[in-house]
Order: sequence, then C-alpha cells, then structure tokens
Amino acid sequence: MDQLDFSAKDFDEFVNQYTRTNALAAISPVKSPQTHTPTLDDVITYVSHVDRSGKADVRITDAVNHHAVPADYHPTEYPTEAETRKFGSPKIGTKGGVVNYNFDKASHYTETEKAAFRVALADWSNVANIQFKETAALQGKGITFIRPVDKNAHPGNTHWSTIGNADIAGDGSIASTITDAEITIKDKAVGPIDTSNHYAIGVIAHEIGHAIGLSHSGKYNGTADGMTAQNGPYDSHQWSIMSYLNADDPKARYYGDPAMSERNAWTPYTPMIADVAAVQRLYGKPVGGALTGGQTFGFNSNVKGPESDVLDFKINHDPRVTIYDSGTDNTVDLSGYTHGAKIDLTPGTFISASPKGNMIDNIGIAFGTKIDHVVGTQGNDTIIKNVDLKTVMKGGGGNDTFESTLKGFDGSTIADLNIGDKIHFTDAAPSSFHFADLGKLLTFGDKSSSYHLAMTNDPSGRFTQTADKFGGVDLTLAAASQFA
Repeated sequence: MDQLDFSAKDFDEFVNQYTRTNALAAISPVKSPQTHTPTLDDVITYVSHVDRSGKADVRITDAVNHHAVPADYHPTEYPTEAETRKFGSPKIGTKGGVVNYNFDKASHYTETEKAAFRVALADWSNVANIQFKETAALQGKGITFIRPVDKNAHPGNTHWSTIGNADIAGDGSIASTITDAEITIKDKAVGPIDTSNHYAIGVIAHEIGHAIGLSHSGKYNGTADGMTAQNGPYDSHQWSIMSYLNADDPKARYYGDPAMSERNAWTPYTPMIADVAAVQRLYGKPVGGALTGGQTFGFNSNVKGPESDVLDFKINHDPRVTIYDSGTDNTVDLSGYTHGAKIDLTPGTFISASPKGNMIDNIGIAFGTKIDHVVGTQGNDTIIKNVDLKTVMKGGGGNDTFESTLKGFDGSTIADLNIGDKIHFTDAAPSSFHFADLGKLLTFGDKSSSYHLAMTNDPSGRFTQTADKFGGVDLTLAAASQFA
C-alpha cells in the first residue's frame, strides 16, 4: 500500500544487497534450537503487528518467537499476537490524526523535563503520519504523562476499542482503536540531549512507542535474557528502540551475527530503522512536517523543531539516532569529527561516526530516505553512496575512499578529490575497465558501458589503477611527481 515506507520489492532488493556484501552472510550458530531465524522484516512485523503487505499479522509470535510468554508479560499494557492497535482511523496504514497529550498537574514536571517529552514525541511525529498536541487538561482520546510512585518508566493504563478484532480474520486491514494511554517516567531522570540525563529521551520515546501501538521487538517485559529471549539478530538497540538488548552483549543468542555490531553498546535516542518502518506500517508516512527535504543532519544542521538538538551533532556529540526524511536534497555533514568514519548512505544501513571514532553503526539511514549530499570527517573516510542517487560527495580531510558501482557513480560529483583519495568501483572487472581523466570530468566504464563523474576541484595528480582486494577496481590519485 502507498503508505508503507518501502515496498516488498524494495525490501527484497535491500536484503539481496546486504547478502552480497556479506552483511547477512555467515550467520553464527544459535545457542538453542530454533526453527526459524527471524529476519529484519519479521522484527518490523513483530513490533507493528502489521506485515509488509499492510495486513494485521496475528501469527507473528508462533512464526517467529518460540518461547513461552514470561510471567511478567502484561497483555493489558502491551499488544499480544492477536492485537493490532493504533490511534485515529482503525484502517491500517492511515493517519493517526492529532493526539492530545498533557502533563499530570500533580506530577509537577519542570519545563526542562517537559522539553524532553516534546523531543520524544517529535521523534515519532517526524517519521509517521501522527501528530501530537499539548493540552492543559486531557479531554477524550490522548496520552497523559505521570510521575510514578515507584520511580520506574513504563506505560500505565492503556485503553482501546475492540472494533477491529473481529475483522482481523477477514481482510486484515482493520486494527483496534486506541482511545487513551498513560506513560510514567521515573523521577530526576530527564534532561536535554547534552546533559548526563539525556538517555531519558530514548526511554520516553520507547514508552510513547507502546502508547501508539508498538510492541517490544521480542517477547519480554521488564527484563530480558538475551540468551533465551532475543527475537533474532535484529532484536537489539541497533535496529529498534523497542528492544531491551545491546548488540554487543556476548550472552545474546545471536551475538556474532553480522547484523549485530559487536562494538555497539549504546541505547538510541530516536526510533531506529526497524521502528520507523514499523510505525509507518500502522500510520503511513508523515505528511508535511520538519523533515520534507533540504535538511542537513549532523554538523551545520538546519533541522527545525523539538528534535533539532538530537539531529545536531555539535550538540548531540555521540549520536545514537536514525535519520529519516521524506524529501530530497538532504545532507549528512560529519565535518566536525576528527576521526575517520564509515559513511554508508544506503537506506537500511548505518554510518559509524563519533568524536573518538569508537562508535560502530550508530547512525541509521531509514528506508525511503534520500541522502544526496555528504561531507566527510577530517580523517580517513569510506563513503558508500546510494547507488540510486546522483550524489555530491566531499570527503573532507584525510585520505578518503569513495565507493559505488559503475552505474552508481554515473552523474555524481566529488567536490574535493585530493592526493591519496581513492575511487572504488565495486563491480568493475580489471580486465575490461577503462577510464579517462579530463580534468574536471572522469569518464569510465567497461566493454559495454561508459559513465562519467564530475570532479569540481579539477584535482592535480594522476590516477593509478589497481584491483581492489575485496573485488572491483580502485583508482587512486597520486602526485604527478611520482611519475616523473
């Protein structure tokens, strides 16, 4: 259906591409018997209770997760396998409308705390067709934020109509309608993104996810034993803010799987790749809003609204986010980092970038997001462009590698190609590859094709051609004096 962030064909192409690059290859042996290794699509379906065809999925627990329901799992707080729930119209994939919210007066939330809640609400309204409006007192449907007596974070009472349950056995297009929900966040834990209490933004976003109809990404609640409860390699914070599990946990059932980064020990501040796809299955893509094209994410950010600080890496120094944008002419700018980065602009993959260069796969690119401008760090970067977009690439300092297919580079631009930089053509055959350096234009191809790449700084030097050790062909720019 047109509200979905990506089609079944797009998703299959992503999985095939990931497999070709060994990102899903060599699956590690599981630590206990399993009849099915859940895929990313399975986890998206599990979180949303909507399959990728746009139908309510009532079989997901039996098909994916083969564990008994924990004793502390509360179906009154979280959807079970037979419940698909949303605000607004019960029609799956349609807008949630404007959901009112308020802060319980007796909780005496400070303005700083309220600001953190607004950021977390924007986390969701920026990626799905649902909006939130603050009211002094809640009347009718909506969400109430309450400071809990037990000082823990959890959803409180959630109510919904069961109009959709009878229809699930029919065409599967109808969900139950959420009427109201309560969210409680523990005392003295909430702060802005640049303080020690910034993690609470992610906690709040997680609980809001429940309030608007999302489940955990595995069958657990309160605590989760990664050895027994992990719902496949995509059930981790790396892929879902609705998960309890860290990708670097050596006790996790799928630890060592290529889908889990072993140096990824952080919790996210925004919905991650699986969450964005999941919430769009319920509500569709956002219409309008702050992320509709022309945005710069990272340094020199121009993102507006409550979420602006989260997506500004001058403020959010150690980003743990996923970037979503519905438009074009978008930029990822990492120029403020001194350590090199792996910058993959392919939707459904990750960027590894941080002040110390020690964070891995910490910036996701959501499905459907088009990044057609990139500025690298001051170090040695690997920039992997989206093969479907003409992209303007600026490596910044260091010796950078620009990577794509022959066709993927066609019509794109490298703005600052310098001595020591490399262009990696991943699908080129050394025996048939040809190129010509025409100053501000590089032409290249194989026996049956010819393409071009702009080099706007008219780089000095000379290209040397070598076979890349991982396949394809490298053109490395060397100083002309080396050939004298």
